[in-house]
Amino acid sequence: MLNNKRQIKRRARRFFTQRACFSAVADCTSTISGASLFQSRVTTLPVTLKTCFDLEDAAGIAKMIKKLGDDNVRFNLALSLHAANDVKRNKIMPINESNNLDSLKESMIYFTEKTGQRPTLEYIIFKDFNDEISDAEELFQFGNAFPSKVNIIEYNSIDDKKYQQADPK
Repeated sequence: MLNNKRQIKRRARRFFTQRACFSAVADCTSTISGASLFQSRVTTLPVTLKTCFDLEDAAGIAKMIKKLGDDNVRFNLALSLHAANDVKRNKIMPINESNNLDSLKESMIYFTEKTGQRPTLEYIIFKDFNDEISDAEELFQFGNAFPSKVNIIEYNSIDDKKYQQADPK
């Protein structure tokens, strides 16, 4: 029973965190851009909402991307992808277990159809992890499913020995 109560509390916290976060983002973006997210396409400042999947409590990201589409938001969307196959993505982004690439692709297709916008796919290249031609082909296949832009980001090595900067070739 205690385990069941914990699961209920965890799900409730995720539910309210996601909705509270969405409302806060909507209010903040409205203030920054000088117009309501839901009004016109004309804003005084271009605003990009970047999704980041390193948070354990972000289990409903695909659902919230669909909600953004339903609400016809007027800002750019950037998705942190970093790997275009589930095996590799699971290694660097544990959130992929609950938001795999198929569910993300489905939500991104939905978002682009509803808003007419081209989201950005952000992709950090790591040496000997996602820097092969096959990785580029997988990224192309994922991004080709819907209108999108790709931002290739060069990894800046730090003291972490786990990841290194890819060779420029």
